[in-house]
Amino acid sequence: MSNDHYVPQHYLRAWANDLEQNKLFSYKLIEHQSKVHFKKDGSVKTSSSQKNLYQISDGQAFAEFETTLMTPEVDTPGSAIIKKVRSCGLGSLTAPERFQLASYIVILEARHPDTIRKMDISEDDLQRIFKEIDGSNGTSRQAMDDVKSFMLSIRPSLGTAASGMFAGWGHGQEAQALLSKGWIEIARTDKQGFFCSNYPVGSFEDYAAPNAAFTFPLSPSRALWCVPLEVKLKLEALNETKRKVAMDEACKMVDIFTLGKATEAYSLVADPNPFIQQHLGWMRRINSRQWSTYFKLMMEDSSYG
Repeated sequence: MSNDHYVPQHYLRAWANDLEQNKLFSYKLIEHQSKVHFKKDGSVKTSSSQKNLYQISDGQAFAEFETTLMTPEVDTPGSAIIKKVRSCGLGSLTAPERFQLASYIVILEARHPDTIRKMDISEDDLQRIFKEIDGSNGTSRQAMDDVKSFMLSIRPSLGTAASGMFAGWGHGQEAQALLSKGWIEIARTDKQGFFCSNYPVGSFEDYAAPNAAFTFPLSPSRALWCVPLEVKLKLEALNETKRKVAMDEACKMVDIFTLGKATEAYSLVADPNPFIQQHLGWMRRINSRQWSTYFKLMMEDSSYG
């Protein structure tokens, strides 16, 4: 049995509060109780993880892609990029390194348990797919029967398999869409720092949406804000005073999105934060049509900070 981290430990350790970088001030949303529990001794090793998350089975044999794919192909190179941008900033990254960071971010969403569940296919869905294939495919009956038998045998793991394929080979289009945005680095030096969570990639929309914007806390003191290019140009044209106001608002926006789809949150501050306790998982609790309205209310919430 493996404890698979869908948010890597190397990333989480930036929010650790001990010298060994193992402990977190953590919040956990208990959804069926609508409660948030705060712990001063949360563990990096058990946070943002799930048992056997990346295991694929046909009921008899088992395979996994935590050690064969996620660690060597995503986490190890991603760790080097995250370390570089934390110490030297976004401006230090080469074009290939920017693509690596974009890939790292989109894969973080694809490897999350919520995404894996969304990619699951029911047996009824499979049967509908088989029916469509039967009516339009010239493949031999025996070959089709073999494929159907195999797909049905691993059906409970299809979402997991899809996540692995996306992480390994299918993330290029989304990474390019993210890369085509205007990248803005947001810095802060206050004691609170940016929040972190078990769903740190924040947005309302899909990567390909023209007006989509994305947030990602790189560390407690740095965050990435990806916006349409015209928005970045407008921000760069602001005078120093207005730009500072915009960046202060952007800091809060990063934290709001970091909490949105999460069930766990991590903070640098030892005392319970009422803003986190009230809003953790806010995008999970309301209809997507209400997200924009709720977001505006949170931006005005005086309990922040």
